Amino acid sequence: MTLRIHASEVRNRIGEILARVRYGGELVLVERRGKPVAAILSIEEYHRLDEIRRQWEALQRRRRFQTIRASAAENDLSEEEAFRLLQEG
Repeated sequence: MTLRIHASEVRNRIGEILARVRYGGELVLVERRGKPVAAILSIEEYHRLDEIRRQWEALQRRRRFQTIRASAAENDLSEEEAFRLLQEG
Protein backbone atom coordinates (compact mmCIF):
# COMPACT_ATOMS: atom_id res chain seq x y z
CA MET A 1 0.00 0.00 0.00
CA THR A 2 1.14 3.53 -0.71
CA LEU A 3 0.50 6.45 1.60
CA ARG A 4 0.44 9.91 0.02
CA ILE A 5 1.22 12.76 2.38
CA HIS A 6 1.77 16.47 1.96
CA ALA A 7 5.30 17.64 2.71
CA SER A 8 4.07 19.95 5.47
CA GLU A 9 2.64 16.95 7.36
CA VAL A 10 5.82 14.90 7.38
CA ARG A 11 7.39 16.60 10.40
CA ASN A 12 4.28 16.12 12.53
CA ARG A 13 3.76 12.50 11.49
CA ILE A 14 7.33 11.24 11.06
CA GLY A 15 7.02 8.62 13.82
CA GLU A 16 3.86 7.19 12.29
CA ILE A 17 5.36 7.33 8.81
CA LEU A 18 8.51 5.49 9.83
CA ALA A 19 6.48 2.81 11.63
CA ARG A 20 4.27 2.29 8.58
CA VAL A 21 7.32 2.00 6.35
CA ARG A 22 9.34 -0.23 8.65
CA TYR A 23 6.68 -2.52 10.06
CA GLY A 24 3.89 -2.22 7.51
CA GLY A 25 6.05 -2.36 4.41
CA GLU A 26 4.37 0.74 3.04
CA LEU A 27 5.79 3.20 0.58
CA VAL A 28 5.18 6.86 1.41
CA LEU A 29 5.02 9.46 -1.33
CA VAL A 30 5.67 12.99 -0.15
CA GLU A 31 3.82 15.56 -2.22
CA ARG A 32 3.94 19.29 -2.82
CA ARG A 33 1.13 20.96 -4.69
CA GLY A 34 -0.32 17.54 -5.40
CA LYS A 35 2.83 16.22 -7.11
CA PRO A 36 5.21 13.60 -5.68
CA VAL A 37 8.59 15.07 -4.78
CA ALA A 38 10.10 12.30 -2.64
CA ALA A 39 9.52 8.76 -1.45
CA ILE A 40 10.14 7.18 1.93
CA LEU A 41 10.78 3.46 1.77
CA SER A 42 12.19 0.71 3.96
CA ILE A 43 15.92 0.15 4.06
CA GLU A 44 15.35 -3.31 2.60
CA GLU A 45 13.51 -1.84 -0.37
CA TYR A 46 16.25 0.78 -0.76
CA HIS A 47 18.90 -1.96 -0.88
CA ARG A 48 16.89 -3.88 -3.50
CA LEU A 49 16.57 -0.77 -5.66
CA ASP A 50 20.25 0.04 -5.22
CA GLU A 51 21.21 -3.46 -6.33
CA ILE A 52 18.97 -3.14 -9.40
CA ARG A 53 20.64 0.21 -10.17
CA ARG A 54 24.11 -1.34 -9.85
CA GLN A 55 23.14 -4.22 -12.13
CA TRP A 56 21.74 -1.77 -14.69
CA GLU A 57 24.93 0.29 -14.62
CA ALA A 58 27.06 -2.85 -15.07
CA LEU A 59 24.90 -3.88 -18.02
CA GLN A 60 25.30 -0.43 -19.57
CA ARG A 61 29.09 -0.64 -19.14
CA ARG A 62 29.15 -4.09 -20.77
CA ARG A 63 27.04 -2.84 -23.69
CA ARG A 64 29.28 0.18 -24.14
CA PHE A 65 32.36 -2.03 -24.12
CA GLN A 66 30.76 -4.36 -26.70
CA THR A 67 29.99 -1.32 -28.87
CA ILE A 68 33.60 -0.20 -28.62
CA ARG A 69 34.89 -3.65 -29.56
CA ALA A 70 32.50 -3.93 -32.50
CA SER A 71 33.40 -0.44 -33.72
CA ALA A 72 37.09 -1.22 -33.45
CA ALA A 73 36.70 -4.44 -35.43
CA GLU A 74 34.54 -2.81 -38.13
CA ASN A 75 36.86 0.18 -38.58
CA ASP A 76 40.20 -1.59 -38.21
CA LEU A 77 41.01 0.35 -35.05
CA SER A 78 42.46 -0.71 -31.75
CA GLU A 79 39.99 -0.82 -28.87
CA GLU A 80 41.80 2.15 -27.35
CA GLU A 81 41.35 4.19 -30.53
CA ALA A 82 37.67 3.27 -30.76
CA PHE A 83 37.15 4.18 -27.10
CA ARG A 84 38.85 7.55 -27.60
CA LEU A 85 36.69 8.30 -30.64
CA LEU A 86 33.51 7.40 -28.74
CA GLN A 87 34.49 9.73 -25.91
CA GLU A 88 35.22 12.58 -28.31
CA GLY A 89 31.95 12.19 -30.22
